[in-house]
Amino acid sequence: MQNTLMCKPASLAGIFVLLFCCSGQAQTDQAADTYALAERILAQLSDTRYTHRGQAGAAAQPDIVQQQDGSYRVVTDCSGWVSYVLSRTAPQSMSAIREFAQQLKDRQKWPQAYVYQQFFAGLGNGTAQGWQGVRDLRELRAGDVVSWCLNQHCMNAPPDSVQAADTGHVMIAAGPLQTLDTAALTQLQVLLQRKQSSLPPATAVVMQMPVIDASTLPHYADSRRSTATGTSGLGRGNIYVALDEAGQALGVQFPGGAFRYTYRGPDGRQHTLHVNAARPFANTPGQ
Repeated sequence: MQNTLMCKPASLAGIFVLLFCCSGQAQTDQAADTYALAERILAQLSDTRYTHRGQAGAAAQPDIVQQQDGSYRVVTDCSGWVSYVLSRTAPQSMSAIREFAQQLKDRQKWPQAYVYQQFFAGLGNGTAQGWQGVRDLRELRAGDVVSWCLNQHCMNAPPDSVQAADTGHVMIAAGPLQTLDTAALTQLQVLLQRKQSSLPPATAVVMQMPVIDASTLPHYADSRRSTATGTSGLGRGNIYVALDEAGQALGVQFPGGAFRYTYRGPDGRQHTLHVNAARPFANTPGQ
């Protein structure tokens, strides 16, 4: 548990983020609780599948159910999974994300991946509404939340103009970034050359990011490929991320695919991909 009495201002990019006055309040880190619940659900998983739909007749609820035998059925998408966990471990933090989704006029049942990314981008390294920004991804720890946005969703386009279904990705970190050994780096270079994909800049450092997420894409060391629960849905695995000298992401890569450095905006142009992260906490009375 981590307590601090210091608040830092949000960056200009966080103009939509309503800052709270933290005078006389302490911050109780809730990342550990978030990771613990994610790990427990994953350990007791009996059935999982990736879908954007939630429970029938239950508004704003992903289909995540603990069954009579104690096992879990998890049928949801990446943002439904993260929203479910946070609503139980960090309700103040989740409330801030829901409010921000309303500001962005997000009309989905639960906040989508791009909502998390834009909220986190506004934090920088500051704090706001139950979140501590983690700008340097080398400082990630278990229970932090990581997200990126894609397509028109990165550009604050009006909801009616957004045609692309993929808003990005959001996930729960399963620990700090890990270095790649020489063999893994060599395999990655061979793959990217074969696919005629751009290699990360020479100054970049490629690391693997362990996550617990809901996805249809294969991950490195993917638990979805080694169990009877299926090849999509909830699982644990690693995503490769290329970092600059400040620890900020230049691109991400999944097994068999090219490194992704950009996204296509509503203007038809390619824009830099932004990966942002934050740590949930709760305000408690100062001591």
